[in-house]
Amino acid sequence: MNYIFVWILVLLLNTLDHGIEAKYIVDVSPIIECDNGAPFISVDLDNFNAINQEDDGDLFYNGSITFLKVFRSPWKFRLTSKRLERGTWQPGMVSKEYPDLCTAMKNPFETGLYKVTQKITKNCPFEAGYVQIFDMVDIGTFGMDIPPSFAGEWKFYVDMWIPRGFRVDHECYAFPATILEA
Repeated sequence: MNYIFVWILVLLLNTLDHGIEAKYIVDVSPIIECDNGAPFISVDLDNFNAINQEDDGDLFYNGSITFLKVFRSPWKFRLTSKRLERGTWQPGMVSKEYPDLCTAMKNPFETGLYKVTQKITKNCPFEAGYVQIFDMVDIGTFGMDIPPSFAGEWKFYVDMWIPRGFRVDHECYAFPATILEA
């Protein structure tokens, strides 16, 4: 889970148009269940916090995440987004897909993802019961330049397909976020 949350935020930043016009801060809300009927991701987040430093936009992870089931290769990962426009949730322009997240984590050409995973102590596979501990791990700065049109309310969805035994489980989680112009 820790990798997934980190990757989503990194993917968000990496897929944004880098036309420089405004500064922003991403205010991340707690992780929630998806509205597509897929089961929630198999991790325990009770002791995990994402802390946003409002003054500079840095995001820190603190606490722990416990994997309740195994997560191993090939772990398919798809990020999609929705954006609130005129009171209605519309498909967003932020999306990314990896056929195998475990392989992508080790790929130096996936610069944002690779850079973040170097700060985490464990790589795939994540066995059931594994606990990832965070002690105010600095994930990065969210005060980068983006077009002002990105400011607003967003929902980011992470769908995953994880092989477990002789089946592939589909799990999902979502997190609302607000992109604020600084």
